[in-house]
Amino acid sequence: MERKLSLFKSFLFTIFIIFILFLLLEGLARIYSYIKNKTTENVLDTLPMAISNTDRIFELKPNYYQKYISPEFKMDITTNSDGLRDMNHSISKPKNVYRIIALGDSMTFGWGVNQDNTWWKILEGELNSDKNAKYRYEIINLGVWMYTYDQQFLRLKDIGLKYQPDMVIQGIYWSHLRTISSHIWNKNNPGVITKISDPTFYVSKDGLLKTKDKNIFLDFLKGHSKLLNFVISRLQVLLLKNQLIISDLGLLNKDSEKKYQEVWQKGFESIKETKELLDKRGIEYFVFLIPRDVQVSQLEWIPLYTNVMNQSLYQDTIPQNIFNKFLVSQDITVLDLLPIFRKNYSPQLYFPIDPHWTEMGHKLAAEQIYDFLKAYFIKQ
Repeated sequence: MERKLSLFKSFLFTIFIIFILFLLLEGLARIYSYIKNKTTENVLDTLPMAISNTDRIFELKPNYYQKYISPEFKMDITTNSDGLRDMNHSISKPKNVYRIIALGDSMTFGWGVNQDNTWWKILEGELNSDKNAKYRYEIINLGVWMYTYDQQFLRLKDIGLKYQPDMVIQGIYWSHLRTISSHIWNKNNPGVITKISDPTFYVSKDGLLKTKDKNIFLDFLKGHSKLLNFVISRLQVLLLKNQLIISDLGLLNKDSEKKYQEVWQKGFESIKETKELLDKRGIEYFVFLIPRDVQVSQLEWIPLYTNVMNQSLYQDTIPQNIFNKFLVSQDITVLDLLPIFRKNYSPQLYFPIDPHWTEMGHKLAAEQIYDFLKAYFIKQ
């Protein structure tokens, strides 16, 4: 009896010491966060720039500025009065201006690079380099990190159309099929998406987009503990690449369209509704397909995938093949960047861990889109 009591006291003492240690580290983490935020002039390693949106889950804060830093890059982020990572544009379209909406996710937002180095900003410069051009080209950026095709459709409808675009260019990143799988849609009588909700995401009180944890206690800690969020963020950086690859594996299966039929259909329906919306208004629609980093280089594909899969069941071009087939069936003009990125492969096209384009990746994409559009306009 005395031995059990002694063990119980030792257990309580250990729990007490762990609790005190946690409080101490939590206090240090809060002091570190406070000092860092006060002394680095808006240089943060988080993005407290999200606000809740009843129709699209979240939106970007308008008139926002910060410097973002990660272990691999630094970038300045500025949003305009509409919450776009862009300058302010007049609502009424100036005479002799051809307006293009850049629609997409973090690749179009320009994750990892400054605004002037995004594909759409480089493209705008290329289009305006011809002094004899009939138009002056103006590109308006609607890209938002974490936005998938249904959210992009509603953002275009809610914000983009008021700028009277002549064309919409949408970057399709197939990995976002994973995100769209948890989206819940509300539709109107014609069956058009009007509202999107997602029980797995929420906007915290400090403006961060966060995932809800099934464990209520852990979810509470994630919402209130600076220490836990610091540890999680560092682990995510270290494990990011392999986590994304493993989660993408199903979409690279040769039976992907059958196994994940509901997910693919959600993606198709979102794009189809975008096409119908633009057709009704006589707006040109052009799509380009964005490759994952491991698709571009066989040096990455082989060691990363052979250890976790049966090669005979997977193929690295499956998502592009499925999207190309669908887009052609809908009479949507499409450019697949995968062959181009493979032909011009360099390790510097993507960040080593973060699977986004570097400045070099954006430049290559912009050049190829420019060449494609130039031929398209000549053809027209």
